[in-house]
Amino acid sequence: FLRSINIELTYSGPWNQFVQSFLIDEVYYAPWWRHLNDYHSLNDSIFFVAYEDLLTNFRPTVRRLAAYLGKEKELTEEQLDKLEKWCSFDSMKQNPRVNYNWFRDWGFVNKSFSFLRKGKLFYI
Repeated sequence: FLRSINIELTYSGPWNQFVQSFLIDEVYYAPWWRHLNDYHSLNDSIFFVAYEDLLTNFRPTVRRLAAYLGKEKELTEEQLDKLEKWCSFDSMKQNPRVNYNWFRDWGFVNKSFSFLRKGKLFYI
């Protein structure tokens, strides 16, 4: 996402130099790890989920979220079917409410911008 934004967050140096700068908090949005730990310390107040969980274990992950929200018993198989369809990568890429194409239309990002790129895990 950040690779496409038309503001002064662009980085044009070598990848390994960026990684080193990131690890020692010398990037614009640092300190990332402390920021992450601050949220993680609120473990009971925040539901943590990874894209990988949704992609590889959609239904169990949604059931965990429903339980966290106190709605697990209300979730039917039909609702899970609909959610799985609505939350599919192809469906979301076509949905103007979530695909952020308006970023491109309003000039916030490069013309080649795509918020939702491939929908695949890099290791699969």
